[in-house]
Amino acid sequence: MILVVGDVVDDIGVRPLGTVNAASDTESEIRMTPGGSAANVAAWLGHLGSYARFVGKAGVDGVLRHVDALTAYGVDARITADPTLPTATIVLTVTGQLLAKSAMLEIGSIPSSLREIPAFVTRVCASWKIITAFLIALTAGFAWIGAVSRTDISFAYPFMALAIVLVLALSPLVFGEQVPVIRWFGVLIVCIGLWVASRG
Repeated sequence: MILVVGDVVDDIGVRPLGTVNAASDTESEIRMTPGGSAANVAAWLGHLGSYARFVGKAGVDGVLRHVDALTAYGVDARITADPTLPTATIVLTVTGQLLAKSAMLEIGSIPSSLREIPAFVTRVCASWKIITAFLIALTAGFAWIGAVSRTDISFAYPFMALAIVLVLALSPLVFGEQVPVIRWFGVLIVCIGLWVASRG
């Protein structure tokens, strides 16, 4: 049995359905899916056929939903309900990174010839996905300012590693990338570190 202890969150995915309108609202598809760095590791371990047990905490509103989601992957989920705090949510950082990756798949790699750089930069700056990724990064920056204004940076900063886990989890689904098992064990170490940091 592989024991995974850590976070479980609600991932809010925002996908623009057209060109981003800088002067008004942009029609988008918004979906909430189960997530969390440790919960994602447990789900992938279960998907790969390993016997995994997940131990974590969520808001009262999310316990049954996340237990059902993990159980569907064969995970023995032991999630405790927090009577005062809601289930955590993540939306901004990962969405921007996935948009940037999608844009670069369309634009192509950075050219090796210096003469081709100006045209490449022009294509990058004209991409609505890149523009949206920058706007998301800016918004995430303001959210980070709010976070460090309320807690110690030594406590808040390690949780930025959550984005690493989410990108790793979503890259096979969005881009069809192959993620080897050894990389997931590396992410599991990150999850353990986050759990230890949250105890301090």
